[in-house]
Amino acid sequence: MKFAFGILRSCVAAGLLMATCGMAAEPPAKLWEFNAGDVIQSSPALGEDGAIYFGTDEGRVYALTFTGALYWSFKTGGSIAASPAVAPDGTLYVGSTDRVLYAFDVDGKLKWLQSPGGPIAASPAVLADGGVVVATVFNTVVAYGPT
Repeated sequence: MKFAFGILRSCVAAGLLMATCGMAAEPPAKLWEFNAGDVIQSSPALGEDGAIYFGTDEGRVYALTFTGALYWSFKTGGSIAASPAVAPDGTLYVGSTDRVLYAFDVDGKLKWLQSPGGPIAASPAVLADGGVVVATVFNTVVAYGPT
């Protein structure tokens, strides 16, 4: 993913999230690195304000500033295998294998949670009106309206 300052890269096995900067003809310079302490399986999601969101196998949701500093984190009850999704109003949607879809505001406050009936291993999709659609591993797709 390209940013004003470079490219965001996710190093899955090491549990690291790094931002790098550079031209294609030269190796990029590392701008920062954040060690989540656990495996990161999915791509980070980006907020309008430059915030970087991702989850880990241990079930922790992280929000970083664009400089790589921890803004907030939240522990879910299961692993997070899919990328979070950000709605136009800044709501962050995160699915977990604990069978819960979490909705957070930009400051990391839990807005609501819903159980779509099964573990979530796919990324939520944000609808144009701010609602969200999520699929479970039990062959169901569930839509929730905006809040």
